[in-house]
Amino acid sequence: MTVLRERPAPARPAPSGSSSLTASQRRFGRDWRLAAVFIGPTLLLVAALILFPIVSSIFTSTTERHGAETVFVGLDNYTALLGDTVFHKGVLNSFVFTAYAEIFKVTLGLIAALMLHHMRRGRAIIAGVILLPWVVPTVVTAFTWRSLFDPIFGSVNVLLTDSGIGPALAAVGLVDRWPAEWLSDPALAMPAVILVNVWKGIPFFTVTFLAGLKAIDSGLYEAAIVDGASPWQRFKHITLPGLRHVMIVTVLLSSIWTFNNFDLIWLMTQGGPGDATAPYVMVAYSKAIQQLQLGAGAAVTLVMLPIIGILVVILVRMMRRSDLPGTGDLGRRRLTPAQRRAMPWVIVAASVLVLVWASPHIVWKAALVLGVFVVLAAAVGRVVSTLAARAAGWPHAWSAAPARGSRSWVCWASCSPRSTG
Repeated sequence: MTVLRERPAPARPAPSGSSSLTASQRRFGRDWRLAAVFIGPTLLLVAALILFPIVSSIFTSTTERHGAETVFVGLDNYTALLGDTVFHKGVLNSFVFTAYAEIFKVTLGLIAALMLHHMRRGRAIIAGVILLPWVVPTVVTAFTWRSLFDPIFGSVNVLLTDSGIGPALAAVGLVDRWPAEWLSDPALAMPAVILVNVWKGIPFFTVTFLAGLKAIDSGLYEAAIVDGASPWQRFKHITLPGLRHVMIVTVLLSSIWTFNNFDLIWLMTQGGPGDATAPYVMVAYSKAIQQLQLGAGAAVTLVMLPIIGILVVILVRMMRRSDLPGTGDLGRRRLTPAQRRAMPWVIVAASVLVLVWASPHIVWKAALVLGVFVVLAAAVGRVVSTLAARAAGWPHAWSAAPARGSRSWVCWASCSPRSTG
């Protein structure tokens, strides 16, 4: 009887390439020299245009000009900001200006994007009208709105007076007196500047939100209608989750631009009346350019640099998270369902409290105006949705659809787009 024995598998030769690599190649890669040739010019450009000005500003902030001499003063410029009421007012104005502008731009931009998304005729004309503020230069925008806000000859007061809206605004307390002095009244100057910034920023939000709406699968809406979902449920469970990443990136980008806004405010009010509309960048300009205190002006900008840096880091992380598959909900997995449901309300409540503390004379006026816009948009959206559903013949599907709140609706709201098909 012959016994067959298995031959042992031949041993695999050890990779000889790793032993021939140098320490630099093992750390930076095999072709790190070639990579350095391509990356080098970019690094030099970044160092020359970004790193060198920042380092130079840090050095300037530790100095002070005494006539023709530059004296090193250490951290005196930074410690002086602790008791500088003008700087404190500028920082508060920047936060108030950014917060209200972003709230209105997100709301009105989303309303405009939804309107364009559901329009069948005249979309090109309406889109062109909405994009006009983005095309107009800032200088033209500022001087045009200054003439419109003129208390005597401005078209705003004339139209509101002739229509009877102006006296009604004074009657409900939105303005102290009529005709209103929009840019010379400390209580109205900041809302007026915010209005112009919102008018100019809505096109950016509209375009980005419209692109996000086009990327949402229309089959989700059809399945929701068949399941008996109301327009509000479709908006809450499909539209908002589909626009989540677009909203985050758009709001962060716009917040950075708005927080550092200088030209629009300077051309319209020059920070006045008094310091009612002066942001922190205007405080830095006043110290560095008008008062020739370059060190103090550099200190103002560098103190706010960490806040801008935090926003940039959040923006980069959100962009990377949205690009990588399966990483969109990594942060949400660490929270319980109850915490996830409560988090938006906690954020809203905290934001409202901060705005009430920072601008008590603006917050209720802004809430009233924003509420009017939301109610009008909801009413128009409900009518348009009903007409579109009737035109598409969906009432026949509703008659056979399960009741709202049924198991089918719960499954549709929680299932992924792939599983709904």
